[in-house]
Amino acid sequence: MKQYVILCLLAGLLFSTYGCKEDVKDSSTTNTKTEQKEESKNYKVPAFDGDKAYQHVEKQVAFGPRVPNSQAHKECAAWMAEHFKSNGWEVIEQDFQATAFDGNELNGVNIIAQYNPEASKRILFSAHWDTRPFADSPISSEKVNEAIDGADDGGSGVAVLMELARVVNQNPIESKDLGIDIILFDAEDYGESGAGRPESWCLGSQHWARNLHR
Repeated sequence: MKQYVILCLLAGLLFSTYGCKEDVKDSSTTNTKTEQKEESKNYKVPAFDGDKAYQHVEKQVAFGPRVPNSQAHKECAAWMAEHFKSNGWEVIEQDFQATAFDGNELNGVNIIAQYNPEASKRILFSAHWDTRPFADSPISSEKVNEAIDGADDGGSGVAVLMELARVVNQNPIESKDLGIDIILFDAEDYGESGAGRPESWCLGSQHWARNLHR
């Protein structure tokens, strides 16, 4: 009986609500449609060029493995910094030194590109740009002591963000209160594999976390 009463009450409420809507339908429909037309606006969608992103991957690989302390590493860092500068971004080259798990002293640099650097509201995009100095994946032991080219890890992420910088430069953000930071972290892939020591990885981002840029 209780369930039946509740259903009846709900049905009555629906009918009364529907009746109210019908009463005001004629007076509000026209205004609502007019407001929707006034609020509608066409937005230009920036074009991300996949071919340019692939070219950025190709260029990184052409330098060779980007292992810290190598010439390829140094040349690639300069090229990336110049790319952001040429697209109107301000660049901070955050140099640091870190001791790798094997005792090697690494000279690293985080490439920090800023769009609207004075804006307090910011969006952060990041990738790592260095490559692993040895191919010690358990999948294969054929070239275990050779450095990898890093087309995917991390060339692909870097390439996407470099293309993003070009797109933003050609399609400026309307709000001056919003800024973007792109950080390409270094010395991220020089960690001890399978040793249960996560702190041996991501040396560049660890340094940045302790020394935030402004």
